[in-house]
Amino acid sequence: MGRVIGSTAAILQGGFEVIDGLQRMQIGVLTSAETMGLGGVVAVSGAVEGLHGAVVAVHGVRGLVESGGNILHMAKGDGGGGLSSQTREELLKSKISYEKLIAEHQNKLESYKNNPYAHDNQGLLKNAQTEATRQKIIQGRINALQQQINKQLGELEKINQLLRE
Repeated sequence: MGRVIGSTAAILQGGFEVIDGLQRMQIGVLTSAETMGLGGVVAVSGAVEGLHGAVVAVHGVRGLVESGGNILHMAKGDGGGGLSSQTREELLKSKISYEKLIAEHQNKLESYKNNPYAHDNQGLLKNAQTEATRQKIIQGRINALQQQINKQLGELEKINQLLRE
């Protein structure tokens, strides 16, 4: 649901930027001595803002389209995952995918626990002011990974339940 709201907001924001950019757009003629006075018409002010707005709006539309199936599943009450509408074959594929994803995340979690500094690609640990801050960052990352794993285990259990029915 959050993605739907965010995508809708992006469409509105993009639309406002396009309108504002068009209203502020000024057109001028660019000439120079090297071209013997010949030049071209250029859109100067507002064009960049309008273009940015169009890009934002397109991303919003894409997000809504990609979320379309989840909206229907949320309305049906199956949590947005669409599991209840999957065929047995699709459920088996989902089960394999979740098992693989869970294994990858468990490996990532163990690797992080063993050496958090090896995964410090943003320099958060390296640049932390105190050891206490470092430990909070490390524990926060561990908790986040564990929450992802727990959510995936929950989805896998739903799949297994549907397969048993």
